[in-house]
Amino acid sequence: MLAHNWANFDATRKSYDLIARHVFPRWQGQMQSTLDAAARARAARPALAEVHAKAVEVATQRFADEKAKRVA
Repeated sequence: MLAHNWANFDATRKSYDLIARHVFPRWQGQMQSTLDAAARARAARPALAEVHAKAVEVATQRFADEKAKRVA
C-alpha cells in the first residue's frame, strides 16, 4: 500500500476500510506456504551445506591434481 496526504482523509479512510474488508481476508493463509518452505530450507541447510562443502573440496582437489600434472 502507498499512502500520502494528498487525498481527502474520509476518502482515504473509506479506501482502507474497503481494503480491510475485501482484500486482506483473501490473503489470509496465503503466506503459509512461503513460511513452510522457509522452515524446510532452514531444516535442510546443514545437510546441503555439508554436501556443497564436500563438492567444493573435491573440485578443488581435482583442479590441483590436474594443475600438478600439467606442470610436471
